[in-house]
This record gives sequence, C-alpha cells and structure tokens, in this order.
Amino acid sequence: MGMSSQWVKVSWDIDRTTDTGGDADQYSPLIDLGEPYEQVTIIFPTMTSAGFTIYGQMDASTSTTPTPVYFWGDSDADTDVAQTSKAETTAKILTYYLGGLRYIRVKASANQTTTDKTLYAKGINRLSTV
Repeated sequence: MGMSSQWVKVSWDIDRTTDTGGDADQYSPLIDLGEPYEQVTIIFPTMTSAGFTIYGQMDASTSTTPTPVYFWGDSDADTDVAQTSKAETTAKILTYYLGGLRYIRVKASANQTTTDKTLYAKGINRLSTV
C-alpha cells in the first residue's frame, strides 16, 4: 500500500446522465483513488455555495448507492460525526478521513448547476511505525 496516490482529476459534469450517484448536480462522478487510503485531500475550485460531504462505496460500480463517511473521533460523542464542510462560495483544500476506502464521491448540499468543475483528489496513508 502506497503512502499517497497520484492526484486524480475529477471532472464534475453537471449535465452527465451516467455515473450520477443519484443526482448529477449534487454528486461528483465516482473517484477511484487506485487503492484503499486512510485519508483523502481534495482541491475544490470555487463552487456554488454548499457544504461538501465524502461518500464511499465498496466497489467501482456506477450503480452502487454511495454512503456518507462518518468520522468517529470522539468516543464520548452521542452522535455520528459527518464530515461536511462549511457552505460557502470559495475555493478550498480539504482533508477527509476515509478509513480504508478506495472508491468515493463528493456530495454537495446544494445543486451545482452553473458550470462544470474540475476537482483534484489524492489518497493519503500515514507512515507505518511497525
């Protein structure tokens, strides 16, 4: 397992009719990081104001329904912790926990209907101490 993947170019075509994740205006196309990773860093261009959440799936099938990826970082918390960014209209770079996923999607909390966008994703693993 590598320490990090190459940058994966993600073309978010808002008019696509296949690989929609359920809604082409809210889900990115399927992102294949090449192998399982603990984390992913995503470079977002300026997008329509929305929070962005990572969704994962166990296979590369474009018909698989993606599931939100939660981070359980606080064992005292009494609720799940969704990894959703603040809704704002700005470019940003975000890192999310994946827990060993290879196939992911980004879901926007609001439709992305103005123009197609290009994102970049990179899988990351921490150094082994063994």
